[in-house]
Amino acid sequence: MSVLSLILPWIIVPLILLYLSKLLWKVYLDSFKDDNCKLPLPPGSYGWPFIGNSLELARSKNATSDDYYKEQTKNDGPVHKSHLFGKPIVRVRGESLIGSPLVKDHTNFGGTWMKTIEQLMGPFALANTPVEIHKELRKTVKQASLPEALEDYTKHLRQTIEKEVKQWTKQEEVMTYDVMETLAFAAACEIIIGLPIDFLDSDKFATDFNDYLDGFFTLPINLPGTPFNKGLKARNSMIDALRPFIQDLITGNIKRDGKIRSSGLDFIMSAHRDNEDTVTESEIADRKG
Repeated sequence: MSVLSLILPWIIVPLILLYLSKLLWKVYLDSFKDDNCKLPLPPGSYGWPFIGNSLELARSKNATSDDYYKEQTKNDGPVHKSHLFGKPIVRVRGESLIGSPLVKDHTNFGGTWMKTIEQLMGPFALANTPVEIHKELRKTVKQASLPEALEDYTKHLRQTIEKEVKQWTKQEEVMTYDVMETLAFAAACEIIIGLPIDFLDSDKFATDFNDYLDGFFTLPINLPGTPFNKGLKARNSMIDALRPFIQDLITGNIKRDGKIRSSGLDFIMSAHRDNEDTVTESEIADRKG
């Protein structure tokens, strides 16, 4: 018996199993097609079982660029199916094609996110709510972008910038990117949440926030050490840090060194009270972003 005949089965069999696994993966996902729709599914590939096409995206020259998607469009057309970050999707490219789903047709189309984003944002996040509930919530959230709200944000933003700039003048060397990142983070805490950065462990909160963002576009594998697992832990850590403040928001017992501050959450909570809505801690935590 030749060496080739001994080695060949060890090469062919795994290749056959890989092919079958990919075929079964396609059959499995295609089985979820809506039977009421007579149109065929668009062309494209679901990639490998469970992983999908996520590794192909990660291996592209620049995952933040449009190179990967341009290649998919070139191969499969402007409407194609794929599987990214734990969820089968149909991707539509081109202004003429996406206009109707985004602007006009809310009956046949609904918003959805990848599993990682859904879980990290939370079930009560505005982006995760059904269309009917989303419309009602949007009316409430709109209160945070009214002219009087924007005017108040500007005042607080100016104070935050002045405070940060004073800190810069005390340093011999200023790393532009680092201080601008700190400034943006402090401004977000002040304007969106309404909580001065001094009330938090800023370094810990900033680290948690970065871990939280890093978990969004990853595989939904909740194992210790994975980006998704770190993102979930960071989310819980941030909610724990904000819990006393959230309780004060619910009860209306806000004490901030005797100063009155209006944040995005303050305007949203006022709208809820005007509508006599009951808001839970989880709802506030999910909508804080």
